[in-house]
Amino acid sequence: MMEGNQRGARTAARELADAVPMAAAQQMPMVEELASPVILTAVRFGQWKYVLQEKAPPPGFAYSNVIWHYALGGLCFFVVIFAFGWTVT
Repeated sequence: MMEGNQRGARTAARELADAVPMAAAQQMPMVEELASPVILTAVRFGQWKYVLQEKAPPPGFAYSNVIWHYALGGLCFFVVIFAFGWTVT
């Protein structure tokens, strides 16, 4: 992801998320953070359409919900900046 390879990072994130289903995170809370790399990768590369495509995590998963809301906040910030024609330096 840090090399700027969007496609490779997104593929790896999806594979990791598929390998750790939320049902596993329910039984082993320490693996919950491994279930949300897809949304973090989308935020990293500014792929806001993928942020919108992700479903909200179930209510019992605090970390996943924080990450999901973080991504939505980034999307809102981007929309406001774009709508008003502001630049971020």
